[in-house]
Amino acid sequence: MIDVQNEELLTFSRAARRLPGRGENSGVHSSTLYRWSQRGLRGIHLETVQVGGRRCTSMEALYRFFTSLRQASAGGANETGQNESWRRDLDVERKLESAGI
Repeated sequence: MIDVQNEELLTFSRAARRLPGRGENSGVHSSTLYRWSQRGLRGIHLETVQVGGRRCTSMEALYRFFTSLRQASAGGANETGQNESWRRDLDVERKLESAGI
């Protein structure tokens, strides 16, 4: 659950820009975060809060989301059996950790 007193709230568009995308200077699209919050990814949902008329998340919530994805997959396929989206998710998590987030 997002701790609104201790976590920096970000709109989906701001949070999406802070994540690495496929290109050198691109982030993911904000609709990706919306999809992660509504449908989830591998049964895991991104934490969000409603602030006025906007749906928000936090970098900490994104970190928890990526960590949960990693833990859910840890007992599953080995490195060669993982698909490309899992590798992108892992890359995002590594970049967040290296940035101290």
